[in-house]
Amino acid sequence: MPTPDAESEVFALARAGDPRAMAPLFKILRHHPKRATRAAPAYLLEKIGDRRAIPALEAALNDTSDGGFFEQETPVSESAEEALLAIYGRVGVRDDDVLRLVRMLEQGGEGRQYVRSLLIKLDAPVE
Repeated sequence: MPTPDAESEVFALARAGDPRAMAPLFKILRHHPKRATRAAPAYLLEKIGDRRAIPALEAALNDTSDGGFFEQETPVSESAEEALLAIYGRVGVRDDDVLRLVRMLEQGGEGRQYVRSLLIKLDAPVE
């Protein structure tokens, strides 16, 4: 996990659109203890707009915690859905993207509503 100073550097790189920030952003997105800090990489990965971010963002669709009483903000899953829509809009949606999402929907899980919403917005089959 990057230190707070390293996180700031990674976030600055990402805001500049530098793909070198992607790997550290993936780690923060998956492992940071604070929900608000986990949500930031979704937005930044959207700004970078690289297809390689799709698997990490799809996994983040299951991060539905709102952070509890002291951190009641948008769940990471909602930020991940928005980022995926933007990236798909930029790089296109392939058949294997839709297939992965349909499988996620069939498997259930906490982020099922976000997967369903994403498929609907992509005009893809939901059942």
